Amino acid sequence: MTTGEPALSTWRGRIILILLTYFSVFSYSHIFFMLPPFLRNIGFQPQCVGWIISAFYLAATVTRPSAGWFIERIGIRKTMVTAGSICFFSSLSLALTRHTPAVLYFIRLFMGAGFSVFVVATTTYQSLVIPEQIRGTAFSITSIGGVLTSFTVIPLSEFFICRGWNLPYLLMAPVAALAAICMAFFTTGAR
Repeated sequence: MTTGEPALSTWRGRIILILLTYFSVFSYSHIFFMLPPFLRNIGFQPQCVGWIISAFYLAATVTRPSAGWFIERIGIRKTMVTAGSICFFSSLSLALTRHTPAVLYFIRLFMGAGFSVFVVATTTYQSLVIPEQIRGTAFSITSIGGVLTSFTVIPLSEFFICRGWNLPYLLMAPVAALAAICMAFFTTGAR
């Protein structure tokens, strides 16, 4: 590294905040990797489960281009907080409403939209604030946040489902969404 180029250690705090932001938002999404067994346990048929699961990914795909529009109009922090709020209220609705196919499909659409916009805003933020000289390394480090969910929230989700603790399982997502909203404030406010 030549003189004047940023050292990775200079950006350590911001990189850790971004990693925790990714962990929070991917926890929100990955909790629902265990939604099929949950739905099966409460009596849903496989085809219906497939439609409910796909609603999230349909919305996440369709709404992704709109994230840029929101970022340009209201800024990164407001976009993250708004998207995180959509994640919070939709997942809380999923936890507290009657589980019918139509209701779950509708709620999952909102869940996917909020998640997708939040991830795009976080990635945009990271791309803008991390200097080019360390951007690749920083992206490698922050992506660990999404991977950490594979051996934390996913097994915890399965643990709750296997014991029939449905409400604690379903409330994991609103908690993760709240954590993502908090991380949006911390991350975008970091200096």
